[in-house]
Amino acid sequence: MIDYNVVNMLSKELDIKTYRNELIASNIANIDTPGFKGKDVDFKSVLSESLNNIEMKISDPRHISSSSGSGQNAMSIVENPNSGRADGNNVNIESEMLKLTENNIQYNISVHLVAKKLAGLKEAIREAARS
Repeated sequence: MIDYNVVNMLSKELDIKTYRNELIASNIANIDTPGFKGKDVDFKSVLSESLNNIEMKISDPRHISSSSGSGQNAMSIVENPNSGRADGNNVNIESEMLKLTENNIQYNISVHLVAKKLAGLKEAIREAARS
């Protein structure tokens, strides 16, 4: 059986990774813009918000119900606090390329996990059709 909470969490993670990729690309594109401050996703806030929005199954009346979060899909953005160069720009190309590579690897892992979960669902449907 497929766990839809896992698929939903992975879907949210893919959204976050896609958005982070856009922020990193913007940082790289603005590497020569005076005064530009690099931005990134605040994962602590995003993770906290995502965990607050998980719906828990209640199979017994004695279970404690989960409180659902606000339902916001907004992602917290933080500016790079480093002082940077004399022109006020604080984007470091090596750091941004490292973040981009790390983000792409994590994105690909999440895509692979979603594909595995959906393949399990497909196999369950196929087995049910044979019965």
